[in-house]
Amino acid sequence: MIVDSWSERVSFSGTGAIFRLIRKIAKFGIEVHILCALKKPYKKIGKEILLPENEGKLFVHFYDLRWISISGFPYLTISRFYCFFNIIKLCQKYDFDIIHDYSSSPLLFLLDAHFFLTGKKIIHTICTKSRLNLFENSFFWKGIKFTHKVIITSNYFAEKIKSRVVSQSKVLYLSLGVELERFQAQTRRSKKLRIVYVGPGERRKGADLFFELARKINLCNFVWVVAKKNKRPDKVRIIEGVVDIAKMYSECDIAVFPYRSLEGVLLEPQTLLEAMASGKAIVVADFPQIREISGESVLYFTPGDLASLVDKVNILSKSKSERLKLGKKAREIAKNKLDAEKSALKLVNLYKEILND
Repeated sequence: MIVDSWSERVSFSGTGAIFRLIRKIAKFGIEVHILCALKKPYKKIGKEILLPENEGKLFVHFYDLRWISISGFPYLTISRFYCFFNIIKLCQKYDFDIIHDYSSSPLLFLLDAHFFLTGKKIIHTICTKSRLNLFENSFFWKGIKFTHKVIITSNYFAEKIKSRVVSQSKVLYLSLGVELERFQAQTRRSKKLRIVYVGPGERRKGADLFFELARKINLCNFVWVVAKKNKRPDKVRIIEGVVDIAKMYSECDIAVFPYRSLEGVLLEPQTLLEAMASGKAIVVADFPQIREISGESVLYFTPGDLASLVDKVNILSKSKSERLKLGKKAREIAKNKLDAEKSALKLVNLYKEILND
């Protein structure tokens, strides 16, 4: 399996959801090898790791992460070429049955073509809507024909892709899911409400809207959970670095996801799924793919509109019954549609199906 990168904050990121799903797959008795880019803090751990808790079934291999673009081709980075050649070397060493790519890089569809021509089974999972507009990229559409299956982690985008390909059965929706045993619905008992935003201080994620929200609403505590802060906003407590996200959600009342854009975000934002599994009242920007996930279990605001965001948060801050009602709905959706255990089992069955073709 090919994953974009590994860092000290991998458990905090969307990439962490992929790693957790892969661990579950390995427990079905499948030998899984992960190839991912190695960031500087992990230079000392070597180029290959065996994770013992999976009884010898899960290996992690690394290559250097170098985001140096080639002039005129912003998606062709030195790191992508390193990935290309490292996966070829690993295939020569281990003779894999299936190559499963979790990267959204158009270049890696060339890798799919290479293994298709050598008789390997290819699966490509699209987890993010690239900032480079992947779905409008010619590499993407040409590369699909070399894959046995293309998995999209959003049914909204899966249907869009199906409408443009000849073999619709090749494209399927499969959620990365969320760990329901880890994220539990808990009612917080405190007179002062706590409102949380989990994510980087980037404008496209709407961090600026969250900071403005904190200035507009009184009588609430505001918490910003971030891997690495780049500024300190007024009235907002910062929790920085690797944290217990499940515990953090259990200690808040309202989760806010103020996206201005979903470019570069997981097609099913992992933090949103985790908040839903935790049974939290949620305010989120209104995008079609978000509505597909959350349905009527959250309050939606107009993307980029501070007044709309403030209005929806005020509704929840003034009504405990509304918070509890929406939180219960969100938890039910997570249990019925977003269970990571079920996603892992579906993926294992897909592997068996492909190998038996």
